[in-house]
This record gives sequence, C-alpha cells and structure tokens, in this order.
Amino acid sequence: MSSAPVGAGPRDGAPRRTTVTVLAVDDPYDPLANSGTPYALIAAFRELGVTTLPTFRCLPRWARYLLAATELGSWAARGELRPTRRALRDAYHAVWAAAVFHRVKSNLAALRLRQHGDQLDAILQYGAVYGKAPAQCPLVTYEDMTVMQAARHDRWTIGKLSGREIQLLIEHQRRTYAAATACCTTTNWAARSVIDDYGVAESKVHVVGVGRNRTPALNLNRPWHEPRYLFVGEDWERKNGPRLLSAFERVRARRPNARLDIVGRVSGLSAAGVSFHGVLGLGDADAQRRLGALFAQATCFVLPSLLEPSGISYAEAMSAGIPVIGTTAGGSNEIIGDGGIVVDPHSEDALVAAMLSMAVPATASVVAARGAARAEGYTWEKVALRLLDAARGERGQPARH
Repeated sequence: MSSAPVGAGPRDGAPRRTTVTVLAVDDPYDPLANSGTPYALIAAFRELGVTTLPTFRCLPRWARYLLAATELGSWAARGELRPTRRALRDAYHAVWAAAVFHRVKSNLAALRLRQHGDQLDAILQYGAVYGKAPAQCPLVTYEDMTVMQAARHDRWTIGKLSGREIQLLIEHQRRTYAAATACCTTTNWAARSVIDDYGVAESKVHVVGVGRNRTPALNLNRPWHEPRYLFVGEDWERKNGPRLLSAFERVRARRPNARLDIVGRVSGLSAAGVSFHGVLGLGDADAQRRLGALFAQATCFVLPSLLEPSGISYAEAMSAGIPVIGTTAGGSNEIIGDGGIVVDPHSEDALVAAMLSMAVPATASVVAARGAARAEGYTWEKVALRLLDAARGERGQPARH
C-alpha cells in the first residue's frame, strides 16, 4: 500500500486537490440509499473542496428484487414462510448481505477503480463489503456495526442468512480490516467489536461519529406543558413500535392531554391520542415539510428500537431542540449522551417512566437545551474531516461522546 500522504502532489511536487472515491452497499450517489449516509459524505467532501470520483454503482433495484424474489421462493419451498410484502423486503436485504454478492461487487469495483489509476488519494468503504483495496492507495472503512455484532443482534436482516453465509461474511470483513489503512466507526460500541472480535490493533481504529441528514428548525421555547411525543421509524417492528403504543396508553392514563405522532410504515392501527402519518420520505419535499412541522410541535422524540447501532435520527431530533428517549441496544447511547434518556427496549415499565419524566416541562426543557448544544457536533463535514485524518494515519479530532 502506498505510503504517500493523502493529497500529496505528483512527483514534480506541484500541489493538487485531494481525490477520494466512496464505495457502499448501494449506489452512493442515491440520496435514499443506505440511510443517505454515503450520499451525505460525498456532499460533505465536495463542500470541503475534495474531488470525489464516481466508481461502482450496484445492480439496479429491479435486478435486486428479482434476486430477492428467487430467494423468497426458495424459503417458501422449504416451508419457512409464505410470500408476503414484508417477506419480500426481508429477502431483498438478505440476498444483498450474502457473501457471494460481496465478492461480485468487489471484483466489479476493482475493475472500475483501475480506470482511475493514480488519481485516487483514498478509498472510503461504507461498510467493509468490498474486500481488499482494489487500488494502491489508503483504504478507510466506515460503519456502525460489524458482521459479528449483526450476527449477535440483528435477526431482521443478517439473521435470515445461514450460519455458513454469516461465517463467510465475517471472514470477508476480517480480510478487509486487515487490508485497511484505518477502520472507522460511528461509535465506541462498534469500535470495540472491530478490536475485540476481529483482532484489529486499537491504533488503527478511529471513532468518527455521525452527521445529520436533516436539520429541523431549532426551537427551545415549546409549549412543554402539552406532552407531544414523536416516533420516526420505517421498520415498525424493529423500531419497537408495538411496545411504544402500549406504553403510550399507560402514559395517557396519567397525562390525558398527551399525544403521539407516528411516522413510519404501519397501517391498520388506531389508538386514542395517536396520529399515524405514514412514511415521510427523505426525497419528498412535501413530506419533509410535514415532518418538519411534526418536529416543531413535538416535546419529546421517542425511538426505543430493539436495535439501533447509531441512530442519526436522535441527533436530528436534538438539533431541533427536542429531548430524546432512545435505546440501550446498540451504540446510540453515545450519540444521545446528556440530550436524553436510554431505556432497555424490552422493558415497558422503563419506557413509561422515561416518557413521564419527559412530560415534566422543567425536565424536558433542560434536557432539550443540552441536546441542542450536543447536536452541533454532528455534521457530515466533521465526519469527513475525521475520515481524511484517518486516511493520513492521524488520530484527528475525537468524535463527541
């Protein structure tokens, strides 16, 4: 691997701009793919004056759905499930998590990267899915959860794979980490897995934090005496929506004026004091205006997910001046810090207690102010700078905890 510093000039010593490329599971130039993170990083690099070269874009969505339908058919043939819309989504993700497709993507990406020759100063992999660096320049990985953590905690996606497939993915990721110049993570929770589960030297692992994909208008002068909770999560089951509804019923028995707004993929439900708004997509301007209005009205953001490696939505809520209730499952407690409360997602009593505490105006307003100050540190530009520092072999600015 080249030892030249990132952004070094050509042999004649003339300076040139830093040039990077971003690889991801999905198309990094799609603002809706992979929670918008690769797209946001590319935009941040460009804001910093870094040149980003397009490289490999994954299979089109129709091809992925065709593969998913094939996988779904094999599950149904084995009697494991009946074809449903939810099952098709599960198959869609499981197929793309399979080791064989990581190998295909790695080979295709290597072919494309050879076209860039010595133009690149660094390759950033969002998710260690492309194996060894397909070019002679620094390779930096960035992710919120390792495969081994997913195998322990993520029954929704990787849990659909066979034990053999999971082991292949773990070995693939182990080789990627070994080849990388730096292994970057969103939280210490993920970093510990890179070190402890994969044997990567601690000096090679960097915690670089997260940024925000949206920044709602900041308002610290809300009508705190009228509790209004906001839930935003597309995956209703994994985000623990059913338990939240049950907890809210108990909260409303104590605070009859409490309200709950649900944003996500859920239908056929109704409950007193609850408004269901459906999915308000990041790529829909009108939907984002409606979501902005919900952020403006909320007095507490609550997302007690069964797994949340590093919830960007918590940072977004805090930036709006809203206290948050998050989960202990994953590394999101590091994102939230003193800007909210984290609860055991399996304890409804703990969730009810947290919601009632945030219905006290004096408590909610103080926590909201702390969260708003904390959220200032969560920008993709700051993450991009830390990633560049890591590519140079520098420790850089530490992430906020």
